[in-house]
Amino acid sequence: MTLMMRERDIEKKAREEGIRTLIASLRFFSISDEEILQQLMERYELTEEKANDFLWQSQ
Repeated sequence: MTLMMRERDIEKKAREEGIRTLIASLRFFSISDEEILQQLMERYELTEEKANDFLWQSQ
C-alpha cells in the first residue's frame, strides 16, 4: 500500500468518525432524525442515501 493510499484511508476513517460523532451529539440533544439527515447532507456534502446509511448504522 502506498503512502498516499494510507493517507486517504486515514482521512476517510477520520471523516466517518466525525460523522458518527455528529450524529451521536445531535441525538443526545434530541434533534430529530430528519434534521440530522439535513445536517449530514449539508456539512459533509452527502447524498440523501449515504446520509441515511450513516444515520441508520448509528442507531
